[in-house]
Amino acid sequence: MIQQFRQIEDVQGQDDTRGLEIQQVGISEVRLPMVVQDRERGEQQVTATVRISASLSPAERGTHMSRFVELLDRFKTRPLSPDLLEALLESVVDRLGAERSYLDVGFLYFRTKRSPLTREPALMDYACRLGGDCEKNGEKKFRKIVEVKVPILILCPCSKAISEFGAHNQRSVVSAAVEMAESIWIEEMIDLVEGEGSCEIYPLLKRPDEKFVTEASYRNPKFVEDVVRDIALKFDADSRVASYRIECESFESIHAHNAYATISSGPFPGYWR
Repeated sequence: MIQQFRQIEDVQGQDDTRGLEIQQVGISEVRLPMVVQDRERGEQQVTATVRISASLSPAERGTHMSRFVELLDRFKTRPLSPDLLEALLESVVDRLGAERSYLDVGFLYFRTKRSPLTREPALMDYACRLGGDCEKNGEKKFRKIVEVKVPILILCPCSKAISEFGAHNQRSVVSAAVEMAESIWIEEMIDLVEGEGSCEIYPLLKRPDEKFVTEASYRNPKFVEDVVRDIALKFDADSRVASYRIECESFESIHAHNAYATISSGPFPGYWR
């Protein structure tokens, strides 16, 4: 039986004569149970969706897809952290003989959040991603990225200024991605973003809480442009942030379209979408 396997032709291992490098080739939509570091509880179990890839040299026809699965299986029981990202990215480069490797791990992260006045607790979920890349150029170089998607409430400054009664407000989602120079907690990212809306979003509100949220947002009107600029200023002042990309999309309540704004610092990697 072993002898029969040895005789199977390795088609993807054939030489290629077209002279074109492929920047990324790999596997996506891989679902795995994983553990994420949790600042408050130590660890949190998540169901992760993984995209993992590597560069392919002009001389090679194909990559070895099974090796990506083998590496993910080897690392899946270790807590997902910046150190694990680096170890996995380095293993991909070494195992596949590639010049670069890429990783994107998405998951829902849950926190207990209390209503602003009555302090009623309820779980709130946030879509998060961890990942990055490794480049083998003499000494290996790593980029490690954390991203959070955070819902916020924003109230339109223009509507407030021109209206005799009230102002339109809407739920918005901020996607904030940071290239880390040092480790940053997911919870820190969430707290920072929630603090830059007109008001936070809560999973549970009693009547006194609804009154608080309505009035708090009215006192703090913001455009999507204001939100991304204010978050960017916080990132600019944080030495742990090497680069970033921030987007705020507002699901408009009185318009037939959404409004959005995006801001980024120069070196943030373009492959992170």
